[in-house]
Amino acid sequence: MAGPPECEKRLPCFLGFKDVYKLTNISFQTIQEAGPRVQQLKSGAVTVIPVDSVSPLTGDPNYTVLKDDLNIVPTENVVPAVNKKVLDERGADFANAVNAVSAKLTTDVMRDLNKKVDSDGEQAADVAKDWLSQAGL
Repeated sequence: MAGPPECEKRLPCFLGFKDVYKLTNISFQTIQEAGPRVQQLKSGAVTVIPVDSVSPLTGDPNYTVLKDDLNIVPTENVVPAVNKKVLDERGADFANAVNAVSAKLTTDVMRDLNKKVDSDGEQAADVAKDWLSQAGL
């Protein structure tokens, strides 16, 4: 398994594989950045890396998302967080716009948008603009 340095000592990562899933034939390699971890997975140098649910890898048929049936990874949801000062300055229209985007930005949509940028090399601003237009926002 390869992951960021903190993964080695965290339950929702390598430590969970060892202590909760009781895997004994597993080793850990520190690779700080996600891009190089993905390259190591693609090359076969490592066989497991932690990824977010919105990672393009989770929708790639060349990889398998492991089921966490012992629940070492807590449920996470992507939600907008806005500094109160900014919200006060920008007002209700700003809050409504953020909430409208949040309502349509599902995990599957985020995974697809991330793939367009991370894997397909499209510009993030162009991908976002296209998606906002297609979503009627």
